[in-house]
Amino acid sequence: MTLLLLAAFINLFSTVFNALIITRILLTMVARPTNRLLIGLVNITEPLLAPVRRLLPQNGQFDFSPAATVIGLYFFDYLANSLLT
Repeated sequence: MTLLLLAAFINLFSTVFNALIITRILLTMVARPTNRLLIGLVNITEPLLAPVRRLLPQNGQFDFSPAATVIGLYFFDYLANSLLT
């Protein structure tokens, strides 16, 4: 029972953060940097993106840390659900 609850929490965490990161990606393309929603999304998602950004090499103007984080969260969710259920 506890492991199923943990798996459900990991799944919820992964789904919510993936949605927040994807929303941040889309908003950075269309919204102004002073947009309050965008600033809030940056404040929420930056703690997950910053360590990944430090690990990835700089590649011009493109920031691949959101894509790498989304893939990592999907992998973590899949692995956790495989092991816990």
